[in-house]
Amino acid sequence: MMFSPPPGGGTLFTLLATSVASASRHHPSHHHQHAAAAFTTKTTTATATARSRCRSSLLCSSSQSHGHGLPKDYPNLNLITDSLSAIRKAAKITTYLQPTTSTSAISGITKTDTSPVTIGDFAAQAIILHLLADIDKDKESQSELGDGDSNGDSNGHSNVFVAEESSKNLNQELSMEILKVFEQVGLQGFIANEEELKKSIDLGQTYHASSGELLDSVQKKVQMQSDSASASANFNASSSSSSKLRVWCLDPIDGTRGFLRGKRDGGQYCIALALIEDGEPIMGILACPNLPADKNDENYAWGEDEGEDEHEHGLDGEMGKKRGCIFVASRGGGCFQLPLYAPSGDDSDTMGAERVNVTKNNNNNNNGEGQFPLEEARFCIGVEKYGDPEGKVTAIAKKIHGRLDDDGEILFTRRMDSQVKYGVVARGGSEFITRLPKKEYHEWIWDHAAGRIVIEEAGGMQTDTEGALIDYGLGAKMDKDVDGILISAGGIFHEALLDAYREQEEERSSSS
Repeated sequence: MMFSPPPGGGTLFTLLATSVASASRHHPSHHHQHAAAAFTTKTTTATATARSRCRSSLLCSSSQSHGHGLPKDYPNLNLITDSLSAIRKAAKITTYLQPTTSTSAISGITKTDTSPVTIGDFAAQAIILHLLADIDKDKESQSELGDGDSNGDSNGHSNVFVAEESSKNLNQELSMEILKVFEQVGLQGFIANEEELKKSIDLGQTYHASSGELLDSVQKKVQMQSDSASASANFNASSSSSSKLRVWCLDPIDGTRGFLRGKRDGGQYCIALALIEDGEPIMGILACPNLPADKNDENYAWGEDEGEDEHEHGLDGEMGKKRGCIFVASRGGGCFQLPLYAPSGDDSDTMGAERVNVTKNNNNNNNGEGQFPLEEARFCIGVEKYGDPEGKVTAIAKKIHGRLDDDGEILFTRRMDSQVKYGVVARGGSEFITRLPKKEYHEWIWDHAAGRIVIEEAGGMQTDTEGALIDYGLGAKMDKDVDGILISAGGIFHEALLDAYREQEEERSSSS
């Protein structure tokens, strides 16, 4: 179907994905002795903080066993079940809409920055924010009646939604197509018309598109709520002394290019939701519809025998057990993997939760026993080459592995799109992720916020290239001085990653 260009400079089109094969390399290793990291004072402090979190999350006790839900005392449990209910509905939409192969078509637009956005992005963002906003209103009403939520969404918190997509380029024809999709997946009645659809999408447009800073109107509202909470505290000593800013950060389809690559061409993507409190992610959910449930299964592409019905029924069918999962993490509670769809049919159900941890290392209190060899550690990297524009990741891998393969490629890799990588590392399927874009690129928080809490609660680490923790409280974008993000299974893996990054930077400087 042909469309006229939308206002604002975007281009409407029927998307045809570019086919890029998903591959996983595995070659013999070459032993490489790695020097110990020479940390600066700033790096030592930040890394020590992250290490402490790694250990505490790994040591956090739980009566959780296979077949049970999340522990009843799991932090932010009510917020998580509410979020799961919304995210699983969105996953039904994205699974229904994702192309089967890279040559299949789906309606969408090209944004002014040339990045693609599909009706799946719009639909997923609309349903999630619509449901979370309704829950937020309900809880505000309960708080006014003295029936607050003891698990964290209580009176005194200023909630702001930050999400990637805007409805400004969404015309009536695409809107009607999205509303039709809601009906086709059984979600009719949640969003009734085009006006409500656009309003739901734009709940997340609380920031300036260029700078990423929160809008003045949003900042004033937060300040008013903070002043009100402070006044309440002066009147009632048992009240909170201040209003904490909570940002719900959403990427409705993280890895749109992977989404477009198609199910049978290995297209990985995820729905990424994080709750950020005073600049730090405290809860994160990564829904990964195409990721194999078994961490040892590297079959990232759908097989010819896999059908839509099998995935829709979740654990009811054998295929539902093999593909699709959700990673859930909350500060101090550990990281868990859940089925993509609840066996009970209740989207908020946490049954089937299994604790996951990163690859064993010297941060696991195991004294190195059973530790994965550093020289064989696996890099979880993107499918497309633009993810390593200056060849830095390849240079880092060469230092850790000792050499590259005969084609000049990294020896041990897992290739996939999106924050799915964080889930893979969190459950021990890989040890490294690197994000080293061109210097001028300014990172959006929704690309890493959920991944940060998932990886930390599984025992791993996420830092900038200096080894410092990243501030997620500056708006929709990170500090412009963050020129790269390093993620690992923690311990010696992160020390080696930081070391290798510094060494290759020094070599680049001396050769220029």
